[in-house]
Amino acid sequence: LTLALILALTLALTLTLTRKASAASGKPLLLVFQEIPGCATCRNFGRDVLSHPLVVEAAESLFVTVAVNNATSGDADARVRDAFREPAWNNPVVRIVNARGRDLVPRVADGRWSVGAVASAMRDALGSRRAPTWLGLLADEATSRDNGVDEAVFAMYCFWSGEYVFAAKEGVVATQAGWYDGNEVVKVTFDPRRVRYADLIKHGAANSAADIVYFLDDAQMEVAQRCAAGRARRFHGPIRADSDPKHALRATPLRFVPMTSLQATLANGMVARNRYVTLTLS
Repeated sequence: LTLALILALTLALTLTLTRKASAASGKPLLLVFQEIPGCATCRNFGRDVLSHPLVVEAAESLFVTVAVNNATSGDADARVRDAFREPAWNNPVVRIVNARGRDLVPRVADGRWSVGAVASAMRDALGSRRAPTWLGLLADEATSRDNGVDEAVFAMYCFWSGEYVFAAKEGVVATQAGWYDGNEVVKVTFDPRRVRYADLIKHGAANSAADIVYFLDDAQMEVAQRCAAGRARRFHGPIRADSDPKHALRATPLRFVPMTSLQATLANGMVARNRYVTLTLS
């Protein structure tokens, strides 16, 4: 669903009707204020954020979504814009409000034009009881990538098992199984604001998934030598990727389902442990 299609579906709705639709459905109003076609910032926001498949799915299924052209005057768009006191000819703004027009979360604007910012606002507006798991995963992964992620490399007896081990650790965004220096290894992409490198080492060691800890820089070297004495080695890369990535997941029909890195990492581990996977999927 493109911004143009959202616009075509919603421009005919007045603010009163959309509020009634929100009240009747119990869904919040998702208001997207955009110049159409607009400047590069607006076009990039439409291409990179509003067109993300999971953002589209959330907008379609969880909200009453209204696109408002903020580069007009004297029409329905301008009346909606004025009602919410949004400036004309402005950069993109996302507002999520209840049926009375009251903000449920802070407006997404002023440089926060990312999948992480929009997905987080969607999740927070819905609350923990109504927000589906997949939306929370999207918000977590995209926000982690927005803020910057780190990598860690571990060797173990079986990289498929290693992927399952690290998939279960909070703060892990993605795993990749492969070969390095004659060993089966897993490269772990993680958010250092949510899990410390030292905790990853301890988690791997406790689950037989850190026979060797390869450090990527001097900062990791200090931690690895402290937490994995005798097992720490410098990583020179690259990893030769496994020819059968996400082994457990690929053995099921779910291999055909598009997923983000975090979804695939979690689903792969859940399949291996015979857990209910579809909660992670849209």
